[in-house]
Amino acid sequence: MDTVKTISDLGRSLQLYLVGDGIETQEHEAVLKPFGCN
Repeated sequence: MDTVKTISDLGRSLQLYLVGDGIETQEHEAVLKPFGCN
């Protein structure tokens, strides 16, 4: 989870649009949404 947060923080600091690729379940989506992934 720390890796996901670090990558999302980096993406936001670079003003990038974050996309969660490979989301297969609602549980995956629930984990990534709070980090700003679309």
